[in-house]
Amino acid sequence: STQSTWGKQHNSSSMAASAIAAILALPDLRKKQDQLTGMMMELIGQRNDAGLVELCNAAFLTAEPAQLGLTRILLSNIGAQFVELSAPLRRTIPVDIDPPTKNTLSVLCQHLLRKFDGKDAVSLEEQLTTLREVLALLLEYEQKFKEAAETLVKIPLDSGLRVLSDSYKCEKYVKIADLFIKSGDDISAECYHNRASQLIMDCDNESVKLQYNVCYAQILDGKRKFLEASRQFYLLSTNAVRFASGENALVTEKELLQCLDLAITNAILAPAGPPRSRMLATLYKDERSLTCANFSMLEKMYMERILRPREIESFRATLRDNQKTLLDRAVVQHNLLSASKLYNNITFAELGALLLISTAQAEQTASKMIGEGRLAASIDQIGGVLNFQNNSNVITQWNSQIETLCQTVNKILERVVKVYPQYAV
Repeated sequence: STQSTWGKQHNSSSMAASAIAAILALPDLRKKQDQLTGMMMELIGQRNDAGLVELCNAAFLTAEPAQLGLTRILLSNIGAQFVELSAPLRRTIPVDIDPPTKNTLSVLCQHLLRKFDGKDAVSLEEQLTTLREVLALLLEYEQKFKEAAETLVKIPLDSGLRVLSDSYKCEKYVKIADLFIKSGDDISAECYHNRASQLIMDCDNESVKLQYNVCYAQILDGKRKFLEASRQFYLLSTNAVRFASGENALVTEKELLQCLDLAITNAILAPAGPPRSRMLATLYKDERSLTCANFSMLEKMYMERILRPREIESFRATLRDNQKTLLDRAVVQHNLLSASKLYNNITFAELGALLLISTAQAEQTASKMIGEGRLAASIDQIGGVLNFQNNSNVITQWNSQIETLCQTVNKILERVVKVYPQYAV
């Protein structure tokens, strides 16, 4: 047969051309379609990249009106085969496929997309979309996040030629935003996340909704809105628990703890003040925080203890580059609030020595925090003294300490009963 002849002699250009010409000359469209598809599938099975490219260049795949139907069918068959071969990469925990297969899929996807770029893309929109999704999946697995995002961006979601559900559009926008975040492009990520926000209410895919919220928290983190990011990460660590059980679990317990750890990190980096103190209290009272890497830092922040250089450097090692630049500011502001609990007043020279900054910087930081309502104090510029206004009385402090003690004892009792149920009353 023509197909077997091609399989045996596909390395010969003349035989390839004659085989293709023979198939194209068949009067029966069905036979022509089946034999071209069989030829393509045979080459894919052999992982013959050069043969596949040669076959594509032989001009049997065109978008001319006379052959548009055949081209559409062939591309649909190729796309279905590619989706099947790349299926292991779509699992919750991706499974690698052999390098020759990945290379074949990548080479042919890129070649076909280049071949039909431009005016032909309108007539073959659905088929080219499948190829772009496969190519983006391969690029993402190779951690080429920017290229993967740009590949998905080229999918026409609002062309009007196809009827696409809001759920499908939302899924693509969220995926693009996620890939841009992984590539470090927070501006582009926010753009596509905003598009998804207009459709998320009509989305019926819980996995997409969960990823949408994760992207939102990461975008807030990237924009240095640390307090808002901390709240969002904490909500994810608590609300997503219902997705962490069962055979089709969308998240793992490890991922929930990672969200909690990110909530702690962002709360520590947030500007000092009452809202941050409330967030720190919420995180500290969550018993899961005990297992987080930065719990000791959280505890000192919550207890309003002054942080020492060794503790600061240990925490700095866990931060990303864009977060490290803001750590010093957060620590200075925290230590200044901690000092307000220890002193009634302090000179700016002494305060600078305590905060490891200059006298002028100490005065400037205190002035800014007072102006923003985050520090109850007044400045005596003539005497160079900062006077703290401690409005809390002894009874209030005592009640707060008793409350913390009772909560701690209650947590201990709960853990004891969990291990030794017979002691439950």
